[in-house]
Amino acid sequence: MSFNLARLNHIFIPTTRSGRDRLRRTWAGSVGRPIAHLYFALTDEGRATFVFALVAGFAGLDLNNSNNHLLWCALFAPLVVGYGLRLFFPMRGVRMEVRGPDRVAVHRTAEIELTLINDSDRDYLNVRIEGPLLPWDGRWTTPRPAVPELRAGERRTIRIGVRFRQRGLHELDAFRAAPVCPLGLTTGRGVEGVGAPFHVVPSLENIVSLQLPAVHSYQRGGVALASKTGESVELLGLRPYRRGDRIRDLHSRSWARVGVPVVREYQQEYFSRVGVILDTESTRLDERQLEAAVSLTAGVVARLTRGEALIDVLVTDGEIHPLTLGRGLGHLEQAIDHLSTVELRRPVPEGRGRRRALWRARIEARPVIELESTDRILERLAPYLDRLSCVVLVSISWGDRQRAMVDGVGARGITCRAVTVAGGHDDSISADRVVIDPAVILRGGEVHL
Repeated sequence: MSFNLARLNHIFIPTTRSGRDRLRRTWAGSVGRPIAHLYFALTDEGRATFVFALVAGFAGLDLNNSNNHLLWCALFAPLVVGYGLRLFFPMRGVRMEVRGPDRVAVHRTAEIELTLINDSDRDYLNVRIEGPLLPWDGRWTTPRPAVPELRAGERRTIRIGVRFRQRGLHELDAFRAAPVCPLGLTTGRGVEGVGAPFHVVPSLENIVSLQLPAVHSYQRGGVALASKTGESVELLGLRPYRRGDRIRDLHSRSWARVGVPVVREYQQEYFSRVGVILDTESTRLDERQLEAAVSLTAGVVARLTRGEALIDVLVTDGEIHPLTLGRGLGHLEQAIDHLSTVELRRPVPEGRGRRRALWRARIEARPVIELESTDRILERLAPYLDRLSCVVLVSISWGDRQRAMVDGVGARGITCRAVTVAGGHDDSISADRVVIDPAVILRGGEVHL
């Protein structure tokens, strides 16, 4: 069994801001709030002094045989004085605005912009900015910022970088800015600013080529091609001349062969409508394989939106997301946001093994997602399948469930292109199925599908 130690370190901390607010309102939050308030009021120098004071305090418990308690007094007294000075150094008339990106790719640095606005007539010196406690997957990429001087009426902007390695919606708690009190061990009463939540989205895999199965260009109720030149349409066939047909549509060779006028018949071309399905069902936990599959799916969606196709539906975690993406319709971010919340789906057994599976999911700090039968998914997909030209299925395993999905789509007269993200040799590869090594995707290599 593999454990994510960083995730386990935050197992009791809710991932959403609303969840953390509820935790603060509990009895545990009421007890811990004053302690946290005293801790975050200390500067880095104050926290180091506090640690040394604790060590000196334990070393000075034996009052009869040592004088270490005097060292504890010498270290602890400045801290008490520093806390008292906080009352005389409030930060009034200052506002903080926090701006950040709506979305950022995983493992990429997000730049958060903090703006301090001093509306008062007082200058503030040595203002330090304290960031919130990051979730298990985040880390700061820039040093802790500080403002040497904030003059009256001044507007000062500071940029800090943060990086995350887990996809999903991220909500950071408040940033805090406060002036440093004399002695440099504590900060005065400061101001806070909270930014908007943002999505950490998967990176887009570089899909060099994507060959979809041959499909009909005509679709009932489809969207007409917008990229044709002039009045170029698809040749449907030949038929006898009827009164009112255009003279330029006459086909002279056929007329000469059959002896009666024959004209060409055309039909309007339409965009190919494509459905994309991401199946993350697997019996084993493999973070790298999951991330590679999500990144590949994002790359497939991006590639399709740049071509002559429309994405009508996206299926992730068994959820159907009706979309219309491509050729100026919709936005790629709609699909990317859905992909950012994809989780690994593992079958939960019945009986005695169910309790063990639920316990293991709790230890791994992962949600338990019940798998839906393939027949049920196809039943819910039926209203969308009727207007699709083909389906692209991306999975991280290949078994009876995936074969049933491909066969079920094919039974409705729709071609399916299956892509499996897995390492090793696979003897079941066919013309309609390709296997991609996750290592190629994770290192940013070019992929041909």
